Amino acid sequence: AQGLGNTLALLEADEHQCNEALMLSHDGKLSEAASGNVFWFHSRTLFTPALTSDCLAGTTRATVMRLSPYPVEECLVAPDELSRAECVFLTNCNWLILPVTSLNPQGWNWPATHAVMSELTNLLKADIKQYNEQQRHA
Repeated sequence: AQGLGNTLALLEADEHQCNEALMLSHDGKLSEAASGNVFWFHSRTLFTPALTSDCLAGTTRATVMRLSPYPVEECLVAPDELSRAECVFLTNCNWLILPVTSLNPQGWNWPATHAVMSELTNLLKADIKQYNEQQRHA
């Protein structure tokens, strides 16, 4: 079961003093994090694993893709693709956007703040506010 696999991945991440676990598809492609979807930004394009990578079709993932002012590409790539990213972040309905600052054991690092993450966070918050206002007036 996917839920059990994600829980075990989080336990293993904790054993290695990591907050999250990067999950791969059955053929070694980047899929998701144990607790959310993964995005990365490179060359003015926002990337995320394709749904065929076995990742969850998260609602926050879909909303980020809908609201993004940047082109969004769903792809099937090896985890090494993240080494070229300007920033990497995770999404889920609880955090909205959570920066990824390092990937171990590769030793790759990214900034905890980046204009793309700030812009997308603001767009998500505005979208949620608009939705809540519509629900109040419905």
